[in-house]
Amino acid sequence: MTERGIRRELVVLLIVRLAVSMALLGSAMLLQWRATSVGDADPLYGLIGWTFALSAVWAATLRQAECRPWLVDLQLAFDIPTVTAFVWMTGGIASVLSSLYFLPIIGASSLRSRRSAVLMATFGAVLYAALVIVQYAAGQSPLWSLWSSGSSVAIPPAQVAEYAVAINAAGFFAVAWLSGSLAERVRRADVRLADASTEIADLQAFNQYVID
Repeated sequence: MTERGIRRELVVLLIVRLAVSMALLGSAMLLQWRATSVGDADPLYGLIGWTFALSAVWAATLRQAECRPWLVDLQLAFDIPTVTAFVWMTGGIASVLSSLYFLPIIGASSLRSRRSAVLMATFGAVLYAALVIVQYAAGQSPLWSLWSSGSSVAIPPAQVAEYAVAINAAGFFAVAWLSGSLAERVRRADVRLADASTEIADLQAFNQYVID
């Protein structure tokens, strides 16, 4: 991928990250305004602020990320625990935000490689499983959730949780494999197109030389 292409993909990832944060911020504010029985949402607001701060840092390092791939890896690596924190604060095993793990996985396949996407999927699966283990070991759910009108969230039986973890992990790896394969095909097509363009330019130059 060219440097310009990397910057474009990073900008898209940055916009998506901010859009998700804004949507969660708006949801939290709306629910607190409409209901007086929700728990303290300050931790969620703090996490959203952390996301905005990170986004500002990533925006400031866009140019450096084009020539320093480790900065891209760092962005994606930070996204996984940030998503895990959002899932924890919105119900843990009962949260509907587990699909947010797909964003850094797809980002890794688009910006880096299928191998990076699989690594992100593994990281996400490990943190999600750890979250569920901690939640059940504590014997209670998180203290606050966007979709709960009380101070706690009902959690399903352990067998259901095991099934949910397995399904989510399988989904992470499936997305990593499929998006990685698609991204690699696109990259190979770009290389073939660039080679073809070079050959055409060389042929045109040769024909012009012969005519002259």
